Amino acid sequence: MLGWIACAALLGSGTVRAGLLVEVTVTGTVEFNSIGPPPLGSVEVGDSASLHFIVDSSNFVNSGMFPTRGYPILASTFSMDFPAVSIGLASPFPPGQTPYFVLRNNDPAVDGFFLSTNLSSSTGVPLDQMGSSGPLLDDFSVTYGGSELSSLDILDALGTYDFTGLTVFNWTVDDGEQQPMGILFEQMVVALSGAPGASSPQDQAATQMRASWIAAGGRIQVSYTPACSASSHTIYYGPLQDVASYRYTGARCGIGVSGTALFVPPPGNLFFLVVGTDGTREGSYGRDSSGVERPESVGAATCDVPQDLDGVLCR
Repeated sequence: MLGWIACAALLGSGTVRAGLLVEVTVTGTVEFNSIGPPPLGSVEVGDSASLHFIVDSSNFVNSGMFPTRGYPILASTFSMDFPAVSIGLASPFPPGQTPYFVLRNNDPAVDGFFLSTNLSSSTGVPLDQMGSSGPLLDDFSVTYGGSELSSLDILDALGTYDFTGLTVFNWTVDDGEQQPMGILFEQMVVALSGAPGASSPQDQAATQMRASWIAAGGRIQVSYTPACSASSHTIYYGPLQDVASYRYTGARCGIGVSGTALFVPPPGNLFFLVVGTDGTREGSYGRDSSGVERPESVGAATCDVPQDLDGVLCR
């Protein structure tokens, strides 16, 4: 018998604390893909694509040659997601390199954004999959007219960017000089980052988590409603007999934000729940029948991060 708990509860809204964390979300549709090996080899033409990461608005490097500014990407928050797979930055990241989200302001007479490991040009950032010429690169850039940005301060660049005023865009996965995957850009949202909310709010029947056995391989198929402001989710589990004390003994990290996931549970009866994360903070584990927040996991997984219930800006 499998015991399971739908995680989540609605949280009261918190206040913006200093406004230093900024999250960037880019969406699009896969146009072509000739990558063979998984995980990216499993991506199909027509799949939705989502890129998400967080930067610190107070941490940046200005170019000494160009009107550009690079904000180091918080590596644990970077996620490139498709319906069936999710991939992060190269781990370990190439030594001596830093993944930047770069702003261009009047460079010259144009504004824009790009991903790169340098401040002068869009070269992409290494992903956690090897190609024939080294790590595959997520190469994203958008260019607008010279009046799009007012400064190089990312807090002045908060907003939604789409095809309005767009002059040039590129979103590819590169393998050396080749571009085996292309993605049609749709929009980019640059917003203050709130802590992740709750997944599958338990007082909303339509959003509840569901689980079913898949006989082959003893896997569990989980369907859940993604938490707002989450770049990924974690499945925490423990022995069913310890559900009252919430003794978490393990986790399935990095299941993405697609709303579905597969995992192979350990032997025996167990309980599990799904928790949203942005790579630096976790959201709610839900509330018990008395309305009390369930305790967070501490030490059950390498992906454990501190819980933040005060910085939630969404539902």
